[in-house]
Amino acid sequence: MDVLTPGTHGSTFGGNPLACAIANASVEVIINEKLTENSYNKGHFFRNELNLMKNEYIKEIRGMGLLNAIETYEPKYAQEIHEKLLKEKVLTKITHNNKIRISPPLIINNKQMNILVEKFNKALQL
Repeated sequence: MDVLTPGTHGSTFGGNPLACAIANASVEVIINEKLTENSYNKGHFFRNELNLMKNEYIKEIRGMGLLNAIETYEPKYAQEIHEKLLKEKVLTKITHNNKIRISPPLIINNKQMNILVEKFNKALQL
């Protein structure tokens, strides 16, 4: 901590050598484990599979990477789907009353993604 002297940094954690080392290590993991590519591929797969299940309750399925939104026609449908998923141990968040937001982890693998798709298929059977 000797590198930080009064007036040489602009925020509580700005310039903290440990925080910088952790950030660098995190970026290395993201690059080495190809987490950006995994996010893109798994997100694409997830939305494609959900679009195959699209029914009269779902208005739109959209997303980028692993950040996804399932928009329903009515808030009650979003609530029902959300509650069913919660019983299946799938965490989602309802936003703007009729949108279900789900953001699986960047490290999700094919087997886990298939399980998630199956649980969504089950939950969409209202």
